[in-house]
Amino acid sequence: MKTKYTSPIEIAAFKAGLTQGRIEGMLSYQKHLLNQIRKENEQLNRQLQEQKGEKYD
Repeated sequence: MKTKYTSPIEIAAFKAGLTQGRIEGMLSYQKHLLNQIRKENEQLNRQLQEQKGEKYD
């Protein structure tokens, strides 16, 4: 990857920040996916209980 940094210290700091940002981004995306799965699970459980003729709380 090309950067505007030239010193080894600056390049190392840039790479460390890039890696950290990727990890935080992946964690954020996984959290989003888990929230979506929970919502979908609640909806499917409600539908199942309605089909069984029971009330879902």
